[in-house]
Amino acid sequence: MSDGTYNGSKERIIEAAKTLFSEKGYDGAKMSELAIEADVKKALIYHYFPTKQSILDHIIDGFFSEAESLAMGFIRDSITSMIEAGRLDILPDRMRFATPEDLLDFRRSILKYYRRLLEYMLGKRHVLRIILSEAIRGAEQKSTLFRFFAMTEKDEKNPLFDAIRSADADFTYSGNTVFRKFFFSLMPQISFVVFHDDYKEISGMSDDEMIDSFLRSVNSLYAGYFDGQDMLIEPSGDIDI
Repeated sequence: MSDGTYNGSKERIIEAAKTLFSEKGYDGAKMSELAIEADVKKALIYHYFPTKQSILDHIIDGFFSEAESLAMGFIRDSITSMIEAGRLDILPDRMRFATPEDLLDFRRSILKYYRRLLEYMLGKRHVLRIILSEAIRGAEQKSTLFRFFAMTEKDEKNPLFDAIRSADADFTYSGNTVFRKFFFSLMPQISFVVFHDDYKEISGMSDDEMIDSFLRSVNSLYAGYFDGQDMLIEPSGDIDI
């Protein structure tokens, strides 16, 4: 069997696993079913992946690797480059832009990043369904959802945090910021992707209309973070709880 045939078989196994895991759950999917779905012999699956867990790990690792690359691209193009050009200065509680135009450019870049991220996640909707369904089931794989925390950790081992911190040592954030990112940024994105197809069918909206509507909501959410030429990292609430 040629390398090309082997590679094609491996990709079929991976894609079939995404479908099967998202429909039946990780625990409910059987390797024999995967072989049928991928149209390969079960022995070939074990040639590439010694266990079912290794298939899931491959799928999840690939998803997070690409998501991190997208985030790093945004940081490089829209944050560190502005710091280096003197267009942005990070203070302990805010990002201060040199001019109103610089702030406007940054706000536009946020929406462009969100659009790229949503399009990427929609292309990986089966993976997001696996992550969310396993978390809801309380299965052994539930901790996978919280791998997103690794992308928000305030630690030099986190390449996203380190990239900004290296450009401006004043950059930091609190646990409250991580909380908001998880529940009011990440989880809405996951919900959008997981329920996208069902909502599209019910509403009759197109893909572009749904993404545009989501981005308008993001823009409204972020509006409270801006103050003059600043973007607040730690916005304070107006209500005592």
